[in-house]
Amino acid sequence: DSLSNFSGTSLAAQNLNEMKKANIFSENGMTVIALDLNFDRAWSSVSKALSAAEIVTNDRDRSKGIFFVSYAKEQERRLFRLFGGRNTDDNSLNVDFGEGSEFEITITQEDDKTFVRAISKNGNIEESEQLLSKINESLS
Repeated sequence: DSLSNFSGTSLAAQNLNEMKKANIFSENGMTVIALDLNFDRAWSSVSKALSAAEIVTNDRDRSKGIFFVSYAKEQERRLFRLFGGRNTDDNSLNVDFGEGSEFEITITQEDDKTFVRAISKNGNIEESEQLLSKINESLS
């Protein structure tokens, strides 16, 4: 009888930031996202966050914990969607953003935490920070 009155929320449906599973800190002058998740859950969460943030995944190597991505500023993404650049089937924009916006996102597990770091191919730390911020906003 009491089961019929029970309502709950799936842990998978809750935002990681709301559950205090994601923390941001600085390491050697670079921002890092620490997740209280194992590697498999972190990989899945970051993959979903990339999709939600419309960050283009060019390639990935799960065994090494690396996503190779491209990222455009908000107004560029809107412009590309306006002209039909968004392809909803494969989660990518049919646009070459150029070398200036290419990144490697690494996921590493140490003890009971998993760490997410972004490195800009052109060495621009500010762009890496913006990308990590966008990923953090989209984590679920």
